[in-house]
Amino acid sequence: MVKYFQNWKSCFTRGHLLQRFLIICIIFPLLSFHAVADETVRIGVLAIHGGDVALKTWAPLSKYLKDSLPGYNFQIVPLHLSEMHDVVSSHAVDFILTNSGNYVDLERQFNISPLATMKKEYKGIDISSFGAVIFTRKNENIHSLNDLTNKSFMGVKPGAFGGFQMAWRELKKNNIDPFTEMKELRFSGFPQAGVVLAVRDGLVDAGTVRTGILEQMADKGQIKLDNFRVLQRKKDKKFPYLLSTSLYPEWPFARLADTDQELAGKVHTALLNMPANVIRLGRVRVTGWSEPANYEVIHDLMRDLQVGHYKNVKPFSAALLLKKYMWWIIFVVSLVLTMAVFLLYVIFFNRRVSNAKDELERQIQKKVLLEHSLHLERNFLKALLNSITDGVVACDNDGRVTLFNKAAIRVGDLGEVAIDGSHWQDYFTFFDSEGSRPLTYEENPFLRVLENNFLDPQELILKLETGQRSVVVSGQAIINEKGNSIGAVLSLHDTTERILKDQRLRQSEEELRAILDNMQDTYYRTNLDGKIIRLSRSIGNMLGYEFEDVIGKELTSYYVDPEGRKEFLEALRASGGSLQNYQSLIRHADGREVWVSTSAQYHYDDSGKVDGVEGVTRDITRIKNAQAELFEEKERAHITLRSIGDGVITTDTQGRIIYINPYAEQMLGCSGESAINNSLSTYLCFSDATTNVTIEDPVERCISEEEVVVFSEHINAIRYDGARFAVKLTTSPMRDQDSNIKGVVMVLHDISDMWKLTQKLSYQASHDSLTGLINRREFDHQLGLALDKSKKTGSNHTLCYMDLDQFKVVNDTCGHVAGDRLLKQLAQLLVTDIRSNDVLARLGGDEFGLLLYGCRMDRADSILEKIRKAIKEFRFSWDEKTFELGVSIGVVPVTRNSISVTELLSEADAACYVAKDLGRDRIHKYQQGDTDLVKHKSEMQWVHRIQQALDEGRFVSYYQLIQPVQNGVVWYSEILVRMLDENGDIVLPGAFIPAAERYHLMSNIDQWVINDVFAMIQDRPVKNMSYTINLSGQSVGDKKMLNYILESMKKYNIDPSIICFEITETAAVANFDSARIFIDQLHEAGCKFALDDFGSGLSSFAYLKNLDVDLLKIDGSFIRDIAQDPVDYAMVSSINRIGHLMGIKTIAEVVEDKDILERLEKIGVDYVQGFYIDRPRPLSDADEEVAV
Repeated sequence: MVKYFQNWKSCFTRGHLLQRFLIICIIFPLLSFHAVADETVRIGVLAIHGGDVALKTWAPLSKYLKDSLPGYNFQIVPLHLSEMHDVVSSHAVDFILTNSGNYVDLERQFNISPLATMKKEYKGIDISSFGAVIFTRKNENIHSLNDLTNKSFMGVKPGAFGGFQMAWRELKKNNIDPFTEMKELRFSGFPQAGVVLAVRDGLVDAGTVRTGILEQMADKGQIKLDNFRVLQRKKDKKFPYLLSTSLYPEWPFARLADTDQELAGKVHTALLNMPANVIRLGRVRVTGWSEPANYEVIHDLMRDLQVGHYKNVKPFSAALLLKKYMWWIIFVVSLVLTMAVFLLYVIFFNRRVSNAKDELERQIQKKVLLEHSLHLERNFLKALLNSITDGVVACDNDGRVTLFNKAAIRVGDLGEVAIDGSHWQDYFTFFDSEGSRPLTYEENPFLRVLENNFLDPQELILKLETGQRSVVVSGQAIINEKGNSIGAVLSLHDTTERILKDQRLRQSEEELRAILDNMQDTYYRTNLDGKIIRLSRSIGNMLGYEFEDVIGKELTSYYVDPEGRKEFLEALRASGGSLQNYQSLIRHADGREVWVSTSAQYHYDDSGKVDGVEGVTRDITRIKNAQAELFEEKERAHITLRSIGDGVITTDTQGRIIYINPYAEQMLGCSGESAINNSLSTYLCFSDATTNVTIEDPVERCISEEEVVVFSEHINAIRYDGARFAVKLTTSPMRDQDSNIKGVVMVLHDISDMWKLTQKLSYQASHDSLTGLINRREFDHQLGLALDKSKKTGSNHTLCYMDLDQFKVVNDTCGHVAGDRLLKQLAQLLVTDIRSNDVLARLGGDEFGLLLYGCRMDRADSILEKIRKAIKEFRFSWDEKTFELGVSIGVVPVTRNSISVTELLSEADAACYVAKDLGRDRIHKYQQGDTDLVKHKSEMQWVHRIQQALDEGRFVSYYQLIQPVQNGVVWYSEILVRMLDENGDIVLPGAFIPAAERYHLMSNIDQWVINDVFAMIQDRPVKNMSYTINLSGQSVGDKKMLNYILESMKKYNIDPSIICFEITETAAVANFDSARIFIDQLHEAGCKFALDDFGSGLSSFAYLKNLDVDLLKIDGSFIRDIAQDPVDYAMVSSINRIGHLMGIKTIAEVVEDKDILERLEKIGVDYVQGFYIDRPRPLSDADEEVAV
């Protein structure tokens, strides 16, 4: 059970939905305390911070629902955002708890529906909605959203609902497109705190995050809110966070369309009754759930931004509506017209009735008509006033506005503000005509009109919140019938546009003058006699003549051939008076010939008659020279294509061959002439090398994708005669000058030899190189397949773990060569004693695994007894010595109730241990009771011994020199660790390291080694020596270990450049992301990194591109036989070459004789290490002579 939780994170990271779902289905029932009959209900939860955090956060919710609804077992299923679609579509869960943006996406696709909306509590306020906050640093000159134009801005992700899309919508409302109108748009990724820190540290000008992030970081002491300014801040007493956008509903708890309705109703009731304090999200407490909110507002946002499933939704079109419902509209209009006719008839009838009314009613009607006439007159006067284009504003003697028209609102930029009854000073601020000084109260035009009864037109500047306007102000006093002034009327004539037009006209004239004076092309104009009467000064740059020397001269005199001018005029006449890009040779002032391109036309006088020619001339000498060079380059390219070792084929858009180089001719088995204009498919077709399925036509795919397509390296090219060869296939579109695709270039790189080598390497990766049996990794895979079949079909298998007895005697007596020979012979013996469908593997050392496929435990007894007797009767001879062996076999059944591959191997290993403990050479079937005791006793003994050795300081540091091949100045010493037992005898790492790794003691051992080595370097430094220290997989990526290393280097004053940390390829791959961060941070401190055992996995090169390492230690399995095995030699040579291409030094391990060293020197490996170079020695013996 512990192993499940240890492996959960890796399972979640790999993202294999089916695998994770099976693990959940297997493991969680074992964790449950309910009866088997309880119905399992799965709740898919969006795991923003990873699966472990999601399980921990939402486990109280599943427990609450489980307690509230007996008979149901609720399980939390953490999901990535990218996995939501597949899980919902496959109905792998019953309910979904996700963010609001993802919910509406799923709602639109799969018709899921909300049961409740989450409620949170912050500072005593319950909230069930959230928004986004847009902010900047307080010292930035950014006060509104409009100020963000041409500024740098950061969001979380383009698809982050609260982390970008809410702010995007607000920017769009302000006519700002963040993708085109900002200086830089960046995204930090999760967590959202990265945006806040980027704004705080000045990396960007402004940013946006979900509401609550700023307050949470301030509560933690990470930031101070006073250092930030919130843009477009909105205040809501019921919402406690800083806010810049509209509010949107919080996370919904939703049911799938096929979820049982009765169950959904029970869950709905339980959620609404859930007490507070059940769930905490960081510092925010989930206080319960409310009735589901209206999520249509989120649909509106996505529809407005055209994101999610609204990305390709077309906006509403009245024309489309009219087309779709035309006949209904005609019917409705006809119905309305019919009703109108009927209504007119009723009105006519009523009029006849009204004529019969008495005189009193006619008088009342007359009064009503009179009032209506007055109303019309009032509206007429108002319309007349509003029709005036100048602004009109009237005020009484107290300055209160009594009358204004629409033009006044427009000129004053007052929007929808009602200014009637307000003081004129509240809305009109006048400056002098230069806009540099506000008018005093006495100078204000309203007051001057009141004092003088009139105001002559005066140019002033009217200051507005959005800018300023130029206005001509005039006024007249309002005089009553007694001749007294009762107010003033001002006329505001807006001259802003006229002034701007005058400024633009002057600017345009200045720009035209500047263009003519500074243009690189030369403008000219001649009269009918061919004399130059107008010219731009660029003539000096183009032809070297002075401007004054050319004016008035005949243009013909500058042609190299005087007839060229006549030919030009004839071409101009033939083209109807307008000619483009006519090329001529002109004489430069220094005598050389210059090619020019002229675009010209007739010039007409005011009466429309031709009075000359004007045009623009450009120096194209370089272009003409470039065309010549281009022709030469084309010839060189053609020769190159005929010489390269790749097949190059060019086709048109229909797949017809238009060019083929000689190497491609060999591939197609035909001549180039016979292939031209024939379809490529006539000669070649392509298939996947693994599945042998024909792939899509490469030419059609390239044209459809409109970009370079690099196909998988696993491609077979099949010729018309049946011949096939492995190729690396690349297609590129050919475009014309208008970017239209005119064909495809296909490059075929023959990788047949490389493919054979890859297949061989694949075999080596899954098989033991000594015995030819499959290795531990492949055996685990086969066992996993058998376990999957058991769970699906109920079939039974038997797993056997076999450990040879007395093998160590052979190894210690006769050496490793004899031991290897013995293992080979035993492997051949075992193969003959098993069935054809059984799986036999060497698990390591003298341990073998056997999977009896489709065999029950009771039927396996005879097979295993036969194997035991065969090994017992086997005799191994070496150097006139004969050895008798035995085998201890642990047996465990593989059934549908088995938990996992790891658990099965552990049980088989435990059974094998019992067999050895009971006297060896026997078969022991796994039994739960006795195995637990033996296993516990054995494991605790190792844990106690390792911990006691750490406490008592019974670890010893050894070192082994790593020698530079080319007599380099810098040597390395690899630090090795040994343990002393209670008697002071050396315990090699192979004995205690597995137990230390299993029970998480390796970090303690790593810390001991680091402290011991750093102390030695401080006390006895060795010149020109660097040290490589091995770090376990548990230490790589551990923040505590990172801090310990940095603090220790500071404590012992260690130069980081002499420290290199070794990590295994397996550890780096298993914790890839954390390993990369760990390496980067220690790199910044100055340390180096070496990747140990490189090449032991097929994924080596893929991960090498993404790990910033300084040294590669080539796996010893490639070095050991390099002098005899050409494949090993090629592998080491390839690894060394790739490492050097990436700027990485290489180290060869297991250098045990001179022949190996000579091969490595020939390959060019940088460093060598092994018993032939140096044997491990205690670090305490190291002195100044080590580096000599």
